[in-house]
Amino acid sequence: MIAIGADFIKNPELIKIAQANAEKSKLEKAEKENVLQKSKEENRIKKNEDEKIKELEKNKQTQEKEVKELAFKKEIEQKKVEEIKIATSIDKNIDFEGDDKESQSENDAVSANQTIAPLGISTKDKKLSNIITKTIPKIIENDTPKNIDNIKLIIEEAKLVTEESMQDLIAGILAQEYNEPNSVPRKTINIIKSLSKPDLELFSKYLSLCIFDDKGVPFDFISVRNIYLELEYTIDEIMTLTDLGLITPMTVGCTILEPNEESKVHEKEPYFNKYVSLSRSQSVSNNNLISFAVYPLSQSGVLICRFLKFEENIQFTNWIEQQLINRGVEFKLIDNVE
Repeated sequence: MIAIGADFIKNPELIKIAQANAEKSKLEKAEKENVLQKSKEENRIKKNEDEKIKELEKNKQTQEKEVKELAFKKEIEQKKVEEIKIATSIDKNIDFEGDDKESQSENDAVSANQTIAPLGISTKDKKLSNIITKTIPKIIENDTPKNIDNIKLIIEEAKLVTEESMQDLIAGILAQEYNEPNSVPRKTINIIKSLSKPDLELFSKYLSLCIFDDKGVPFDFISVRNIYLELEYTIDEIMTLTDLGLITPMTVGCTILEPNEESKVHEKEPYFNKYVSLSRSQSVSNNNLISFAVYPLSQSGVLICRFLKFEENIQFTNWIEQQLINRGVEFKLIDNVE
């Protein structure tokens, strides 16, 4: 080993080779360190760029959110402004033209320069002026947010109405929606668009048969088909009312006296300001269920009927009274509920 080492030391070529290998190893090591350092730097730069991108995206999302919130607040504020304008327009203090306001007639009011500001509708139009004039006494001021879209739809329909009874109905519906926002469904507004004066007269005719608080038109009350013919009511007319969406097309049972119930006063909905009182005769068993079938009024029918005028059908109530007597039940219309 010593000899070989000595030869190595004495041999210049071997020394050069060893030095070259050492230098090469040193360069490779340095290169690896440079590559590693470069890789670290690239990773750092990429990480910084990713963080900047994330920050930009975050800022963009924040800005978009702020823009949406600002737009939403603006929309809410605009609706409040429109509500205030409508509340101001449908005012109980109408500014009629002329000096003597108290003596101003409804016909004079028609020519008044009233405008529903947010909708751009002038009440110089006689049809609309009449309806607004009919609506005003029914208005109850409140702070409940209004459904502007519904009010617009009703007023648009009002511009097409000329007949007095239809104007009364539209005025009632408009006041209803103003006083109780969202209480008038879009479906009801669409039904009203399809109604005519004869339709309202037919509906009023059948409302006089809604004698109990279930708000239904009797179909098979004991032998009601006979009384239909006698009082000139027809099934075709009921079908017309169902097609109009005022009465539901399927009958339901309406119980007026439960088994073992000796007496009852129906007091939910007075029948022409009177209440229906029923009581069983002592000589008749009280185990029987007293009921009949009705075509119930639809949701729209219940709402619309509040604004119609109809008369009590005395012949029909007399007929019901006699039929109930035959079944051992006394029928009365009373003024007060004790």
